[in-house]
Amino acid sequence: MGEDLKVGLVIVLCLFQRGQNTDSGSICYEASFEGISQFQVNNTLLHPVIVECRLTKTDMELEVLRYTNRISSEAHKEIMKHVRPGQKEYEMESLFQHYCYSHGGMSHTSYTCICGTQGTSLFLHYGHAGAPNDKTIDDREMCLFDMGGEYYCYSSDITCSFPVNVESSLQTRRPSMRLCSKMHRLGDRVHLEELVKIGILRGSVEDMLKVHMEVSTREIDTVNEPGLKSLRMGRLVQERMVLTVEPGIYFINHLLDQALANPAQSCFINNEVLTRFRSFGGVRIEDNIAVTASRRELLTCVPRTVEEIEAFMDDRGKSF
Repeated sequence: MGEDLKVGLVIVLCLFQRGQNTDSGSICYEASFEGISQFQVNNTLLHPVIVECRLTKTDMELEVLRYTNRISSEAHKEIMKHVRPGQKEYEMESLFQHYCYSHGGMSHTSYTCICGTQGTSLFLHYGHAGAPNDKTIDDREMCLFDMGGEYYCYSSDITCSFPVNVESSLQTRRPSMRLCSKMHRLGDRVHLEELVKIGILRGSVEDMLKVHMEVSTREIDTVNEPGLKSLRMGRLVQERMVLTVEPGIYFINHLLDQALANPAQSCFINNEVLTRFRSFGGVRIEDNIAVTASRRELLTCVPRTVEEIEAFMDDRGKSF
């Protein structure tokens, strides 16, 4: 707050926050109150300062984020122990919320819970009022559960993908400390290499990248290029930042049809194998990473590899 003297009166400068959320595009409008005309108002200075303050975390903030991630990770593991065919997706949502509240005092979730299974897991923001996690979970389906607990406005953001029964194969990817656009491209390369291994794609991964055969979904506002134009973070990763890393592969029919109709891309697709995955839905894993001076700290603590998931879910018992 600053002040200025004008004609014998004290004119108080009030800073109000007004700015755009670069992810959603929504505008944060400043407050208003009766008598505001008596003040000198500035609504442009505060928003960028607040954004920068939120970008890096103090030691105490990091400790709270470790807590939210630990409780939320345990809640995800509780779901993995209890998910069964015949249940509703919303039962898993309810179990997650109950665990976070009863074990961690977390009465809110960070966002609307996403409990997708086959046929619903390909929708990135499934679980809202129009599609309220109400499908019945069938045997041999993949679960994509994207849920995070919130504690005093400090959030976690975790996605686990695993089969209802543990015979299915999964893949995983680790984050690295690089410019986010380079991390994203690395994820594209890994995804394409794995899709070649299982036979959905064929040919040179280098040539696929040249024609934008990307399968990742997070894209950068600062780069006007397919696969990068809407990436949520386009800056160098720095110490004390906390990031969400969320690689995903989704089988969306209208996008697959577009690729098959494009000769530059269809030459890489084995449509016979792809057809078997058309109704698969999607998978995503989502971890929270704290960046330190010398390494990255994984805040999320859930089973990730095929072996870890199989071992954990085999211990849940065979009763239904």
